[in-house]
Amino acid sequence: MGDDGELSASAEATRKALDRLGWLSTYTRQFVISRHMLRCIDVLDEVSDLQREELLLTYLRAAIFGISGASRDVKGVFSAPYEPHDHPERHFISFYRGSRIFSLGKGTLTNPSGPDLHYDHSVQHFEDEGLRSHFFYDESVEKTHQAVFLEEFEEIRRGVRLSAKEIGDQNCDEIFYSPLWRGRSSPNAEHENLIEVFNKEDASTWSFWKAWFDGFISGEPIERNLQRKVASIKAKIWEEGAEAVAEEIERIKAEFLAEKAPLAEDIVFNEESSKFLAVPREIAKPDLLGATLSQVEDALEDCLADAGNGLTERSRETRVLNRTLTRYANDPQRVEMDLTSVAIGLRRQFEETEELPKTEENLALQKAVEEGAIAIRATHPEVAENREIIANQALQELPEADREALDQAQEVFQVITEGAMAEDFAEDIPALINDTLLPLPDGAPKLPGADPATRVFSRTSKIAQLLQKYPEFVEKIEKNPVYKTLGIVGRGLKVIGWISIVVGIGLSVFGVL
Repeated sequence: MGDDGELSASAEATRKALDRLGWLSTYTRQFVISRHMLRCIDVLDEVSDLQREELLLTYLRAAIFGISGASRDVKGVFSAPYEPHDHPERHFISFYRGSRIFSLGKGTLTNPSGPDLHYDHSVQHFEDEGLRSHFFYDESVEKTHQAVFLEEFEEIRRGVRLSAKEIGDQNCDEIFYSPLWRGRSSPNAEHENLIEVFNKEDASTWSFWKAWFDGFISGEPIERNLQRKVASIKAKIWEEGAEAVAEEIERIKAEFLAEKAPLAEDIVFNEESSKFLAVPREIAKPDLLGATLSQVEDALEDCLADAGNGLTERSRETRVLNRTLTRYANDPQRVEMDLTSVAIGLRRQFEETEELPKTEENLALQKAVEEGAIAIRATHPEVAENREIIANQALQELPEADREALDQAQEVFQVITEGAMAEDFAEDIPALINDTLLPLPDGAPKLPGADPATRVFSRTSKIAQLLQKYPEFVEKIEKNPVYKTLGIVGRGLKVIGWISIVVGIGLSVFGVL
């Protein structure tokens, strides 16, 4: 018996699983089958590049829809039918009431008595072109496919009853973060054909999908809400092809980053200078803000008057507050950020490092900046909401490649922004990449600061949205003689390409990508 007996037992277990798959909710079936489809996905070598791209995009669309849970929010796109209805022998991922994309069945051409989990030569995908669904098939890897499928299925169906199908949905939420191969090595040569498509010359078209696929391989998937937004792209855009989908994904990413890094300000394009600038929102109570800043200014002056307080003109807290008082006094969002930053710095130096003494003047300064930040939040609900979002962010440390990219992109920001925003980029980007000549604690922290990160990536996301909405802005910027002199321009990447890179870095910092 040996291997034959093992294969037979596996085949029997799979047959039972396919029977029980019909007990699960539509979403749970879509999730189970889509995960398996992603493990088996391959593309035909014998078809044209255009046909292969169209076929691959359909598989990816179906997989992200089923795995992300978009079916819970968007109806009438994909379904998971099975037949026969009373005793299922074959399950499908299909367009809603339309053509079938992927199939799980109990028999194969090469092994009629065994389960077919990753190859179905009977299902036509593009009927007009006569293309058929094609997935990697090799008898030597069949056991691995079956083992992973059965392992996931058993975990998902645990506790599910006909009267409690929602338990399967909850189990899917846990499996979502499991590596696609459950700790095993992929048996199909790391999906060489798929990776080849992702790495082709127009790699930017497939960059999201490569990150998305790699996330499932590693068990560290892209944030689910972002996946759902991509899965919910309108059918018309999917039908236009991979480039149109990639363009829409860039718009979604910029919008998503703006939600992650909110600022109570507007970014506008100055057509005369061909540069962007930040315009603060209206001050709700100017008199209150003025009184708050006067109190902070007096408290800072008292601290600096006595060397025993430990603060000097060179201290970070002094530099931040002086900049706030002279440059940002009409910007409630920026004042709140700076006062909060100083409050955190003072508290750390009082309690943790004991670098500053708890003198009367120092404690008065701490009270002034804390009360000032609270007062602004109380009078500007949008600023208060933004602080709550920022406070809940768990920032990721920047890898070296992202530091280098930000360092290069800083050249672009110097040319395409003006006013206070240009000055902020010149200070915030070095803080993010730890490019400082000062030792800690005056220098940059090990992790990117929440407020500098918010400013950089919020503004970048809004710039990206404007460039996508108004292509004429791109043309104006790229005609700017100063922009043409930049070293990075000679490397062939256009302004919107650099902005897109920084948006991607921002999503990584906030743990989305």
